[in-house]
Amino acid sequence: MASLSIGVSGDVMHIRQRLDYEFNSLREEGFDIDIQEINRGTTTFLGCSVIKRGNGRVSPEDLAFLCRHYIANALSDIIVDEWEPKLIGKIIKEHYHYFSDKEKEAILKNTCESLNGLGTREPTRSLRRRLNWKTQILKKLLEYLENHSEVNLEGFITFRLKDYIEELEDAVDQAVDEILLEHEYREFINLLRHFVEVQQSRVENVNVYLYSSGLFQLKDGEDRIIKDELMDELSIYTLEGEIEYDDLLISSLVTLAPQHVVVHSRRLNTSGLALDTLRSVFSERLEFCHGCTWCNEGGPQDGRGREL
Repeated sequence: MASLSIGVSGDVMHIRQRLDYEFNSLREEGFDIDIQEINRGTTTFLGCSVIKRGNGRVSPEDLAFLCRHYIANALSDIIVDEWEPKLIGKIIKEHYHYFSDKEKEAILKNTCESLNGLGTREPTRSLRRRLNWKTQILKKLLEYLENHSEVNLEGFITFRLKDYIEELEDAVDQAVDEILLEHEYREFINLLRHFVEVQQSRVENVNVYLYSSGLFQLKDGEDRIIKDELMDELSIYTLEGEIEYDDLLISSLVTLAPQHVVVHSRRLNTSGLALDTLRSVFSERLEFCHGCTWCNEGGPQDGRGREL
């Protein structure tokens, strides 16, 4: 007979179920599996014993190897597949306790999605990551169980899987940075929206022409090119590389504070941070042209405008 014990704080039902599933193949091969629960304070230990039925002879070393292998395989799956969100939540609670519950939930969600490759173009990278960690954790568990008949799972994770925990901490930090940037962006949008609302319009109607070459040009409702001293000054900084071109477009329109903005485009799509910002700032004041002569075919291709 070979036996090993697994200590876990809290509910052990899912671990027992995973062990039962893992041991099914051994039962089919003529082994008896016995799993008993023993409580020691707040920790529950699952004692797992493997016994060969019938007359088949298996050496004690082989029994011990089988017991270690099946238990280590089950625990490595549990850690990566089931406990990872729990471990991330613990990191958030310890390192970012000052965030609201709603923000903590967002951090947890973003971290898990990032690690699982959701919303990215590299799902296979996430799969490789999980398989890599399962392999490493399996190896560490086998090495540990070779010299110990008992393992406390939380303690093993804390002291034997420091590299794994560090990766989770890095992923949490990245999710927090993204949320903070999102907060700053929303505050920036609110500031721009407020400025547009209180600012007196310098031009009532503005047409924004976005060229396929990357240039843009602003015209008023009478189809006249809009010239403004502040815009010209910003253009100088843009040419010197101190201001990005999308910032120039946003700054120009916010400065003009028009009541109505029509965006004309020859581009394949109208997505991007600059246009998303304009949508948020001008909301109902902004609309996209649905197909005028210029958008479909007219106008010079170079635009003689500013680059976006």
